[in-house]
Parts: sequence; C-alpha cells; structure tokens
Amino acid sequence: MNLAILLKDEGQLQPALILAHMAAKTKLKEIALHLRLEVPPDCMPYEDLIGRAREIALIDLETELFLNTLSYIAEPENMSLLKDMHAEHVDMMLERVRALLEEMSWEAAPSVMESK
Repeated sequence: MNLAILLKDEGQLQPALILAHMAAKTKLKEIALHLRLEVPPDCMPYEDLIGRAREIALIDLETELFLNTLSYIAEPENMSLLKDMHAEHVDMMLERVRALLEEMSWEAAPSVMESK
C-alpha cells in the first residue's frame, strides 16, 4: 500500500488503484488459504474470494460492493473512469483499502480458526 500511496502522490492514479486492488486480492487469497479451501485461491474468481471473506464475517455487504467497484475501476478497459476522478477521491479509496487490509488481518478473526 505504501507504493500505491507514493504513486498517487506522483499523480499516477491508475497504477495506484491497480496496486491497491492487488493488495486487497492478495489479502483475500490469504484468507482463503487460512480457511484451507478445496479450490486453490489462485483458481478462484475475485468475486468468490470476496464472498468467502463475507461468509466468515470479515467484511460486510457494503465492503463487498466497494471491493468489486475497486476491481472494476482497476481494469484497464475501465480506466476512462479515472479522467474525472480527483486525487482526493483516490486518496479516500486508498485509505479505505488500507483500513480494510488491517480489518481483514487474520489476527482480527481468531474465532474462525478456533471453529475449524
């Protein structure tokens, strides 16, 4: 996330959002690995990774919508959405991703491991 913030500060909004999306996806894969799912996280679609995190109450429906929106915006064919976006908007999105990464840390959900 530090690199995403540096890129945003340099006016590189697209790469900053792509890195934020990659950080969120990596955290979701980490959660899937801890759950020891039958399907490897690399083979799961992004939406399924989000759904798994929501199933174990690490994220709510509003957060799922945010993560899906971030994924949509970070796709190269949708980058035209960034032309009207200000650095302040990207700043808020990056801060939200940073907070989510902390909230989704595996240590924040010890009861899930105890129930497995």
